[in-house]
Amino acid sequence: TVGTIVSFLMYGEMFFRPVRDLTEKYNVLQTATTASERIFALLDQPTDEAAHPQSAQLPARPLEKSIEFRNVHFSYDGSTPVLQDICLTIPVGTLVGIVGATGSGKSTIANLLLKFYSPQRGSILLDGIPLEQIDTTGHRQRCAIVLQDAFLFSRTASENITLGRNLPTTIELLWGQLRKTHPELAQRLSSLEQLHERGTSLSSGERQILALLRAIAGEPELLILDEATAHVDSHTEHVLMDIVEQARRNTTIIAIAHRLATVRNADSIVVLHHGRIVEHGTHHELLARNGYYATLWRLQQLEVLATTNGEMHPAQQHR
Repeated sequence: TVGTIVSFLMYGEMFFRPVRDLTEKYNVLQTATTASERIFALLDQPTDEAAHPQSAQLPARPLEKSIEFRNVHFSYDGSTPVLQDICLTIPVGTLVGIVGATGSGKSTIANLLLKFYSPQRGSILLDGIPLEQIDTTGHRQRCAIVLQDAFLFSRTASENITLGRNLPTTIELLWGQLRKTHPELAQRLSSLEQLHERGTSLSSGERQILALLRAIAGEPELLILDEATAHVDSHTEHVLMDIVEQARRNTTIIAIAHRLATVRNADSIVVLHHGRIVEHGTHHELLARNGYYATLWRLQQLEVLATTNGEMHPAQQHR
């Protein structure tokens, strides 16, 4: 009968639904297994102190004078040089830009400063003390880094900034500073009740702003911006650099950038090429030398001009 056929179809659907669910869960299980293997492999790595047992760990102290790279050489595989004979002094409280082509060694400088790696030759000195002799945990607590892609949790914007730290006064101060310069943006971000996981409900620029506020909230002595403005538009970049300017009073800042306009107002700019420092000076000094930096600047300005013209209406381009 018709009723029997309908019943058969309904029971068939009821039977196959959990089978389909089981298949989907199996794919999730496979992904989770792969992820857990990577996590446990990372947790099984020896600690920094265990990897360098001969190093006497001195307590981290407040920076008072400078960070110095003295003839630093580094290679990830032990044969291909990434940094070669890097000599650089960064006075405390300054903003230093590090620029260069992809693969020139910019991010490696950040990795060395955070003690993820140690140079094969040469040394990094904090107020004259070799970095390898300074306690790793204490040193990293005094540093903060903002990467290209910020990870945000499914919490409020303020909770993503504090990350469980008791910083009520600092949070109010940060929101207050942002309201003075960008009131609409501050109102939107501070009023968000719940972000989507990884911050997918925000634009890439808004995610980077929260990541920068998170880094500054801890009042680090050293703030590293590793291509933090690479994926944002010019307006958002302006907002980010406004926040950086407000943090300059109490923090030494190293801004690693591909776009030269990002660091044009830095106290000094270091230009890397094939792992070597080829130029060093302010934006105007480097342009006056008409060297590698000036060439990069002109090329990027042409790219900006071409993009701007491409976005204009054809009738406007001939005005």
